[in-house]
Amino acid sequence: MKKTLLIATVITFSQGVMAQITQANEPANGATASMYLCDSNTMKLDTETGASAMWDYTSLAMYAGETRTIQQMAAATAPNASDFTSSSTAFAIEGLLTTYMTSSSSDRVSQGFVYTEASLGDIVATWDTDEATLMTYPFALSASVTDNFSGTVSVPGFGDLPATGSTTTTFDGTGTMMFPSAVTVTGVNRVKTVTNATLTTFFGTVDVDITQYDYFDFATTNLPIFTLTNVVLSGGPLPQPMETQLVLSKYPGGIVGVENNNAIEFAMFPNPANDELTVTGEFNEASMTIVNAVGQVVVSKTITSGEKVNIADLNTGMYIVKIEKDGITTVKNLSVR
Repeated sequence: MKKTLLIATVITFSQGVMAQITQANEPANGATASMYLCDSNTMKLDTETGASAMWDYTSLAMYAGETRTIQQMAAATAPNASDFTSSSTAFAIEGLLTTYMTSSSSDRVSQGFVYTEASLGDIVATWDTDEATLMTYPFALSASVTDNFSGTVSVPGFGDLPATGSTTTTFDGTGTMMFPSAVTVTGVNRVKTVTNATLTTFFGTVDVDITQYDYFDFATTNLPIFTLTNVVLSGGPLPQPMETQLVLSKYPGGIVGVENNNAIEFAMFPNPANDELTVTGEFNEASMTIVNAVGQVVVSKTITSGEKVNIADLNTGMYIVKIEKDGITTVKNLSVR
């Protein structure tokens, strides 16, 4: 494995306690948590770093009743286990990203990932030529590791494509995190991971850029208490970049786009649905939006009560249906099979 490891000088807290991450801070296989699905436009707070960081998410908003699961599992039990036979663990963010890894007392290494894109399906990246080192232990505050990787990326409709790139992981801050409802968590550690992969296709190169911020409160759990993942596909046959951002929080926030004291009564059937959905309600004409599991708008249109909506192009999964009229929004869940 070819590595370019850039490890920064250890920085300590003003109290003299060293901030560092070791293998003991990794979640055990089987660890799982249900997280609130939050507004995909949530700010990254990228510049808030260092030994006394203050991450202010008091304005955080979530989708009512919507949660997603994060979990650490044995790689052999993960959905794409056959593509990652050398991996021992997999960390999955439901509906978006699963990273396959091995770890030891000295480092954590990735063999690739599976990214679920709403319109394309599962994109499987296997670093079977050169793996990517994510961390070297102990991983101190302000430390950064950059490692090159190479392998194959399987894209639905395009087949197996050669890919190269690099991953940079940085322990970029420790401090206090503020959530709505006066929830404040101290001793939070943030890890930022940036993965840049270049795929070679007949139509030119395609870039896959993933930036992930994981916030940890190791006093209570080894799973993240907040995670923000941004994925951008660009280049090649794509006429414009395709961007997805998923934000999950252990702590709830306000409700995205919903007036608490009013509601639009509507019904939709069948649910679960397949090719077509009928929507009826207390409106003559309203705005309808369907949002997928990672916050992307997949349907946006004006409808009338009783109208049939074509959903044949939607992938199997859970969606949020929002009906808006005169500034009032009502949200319901839709299952597509």
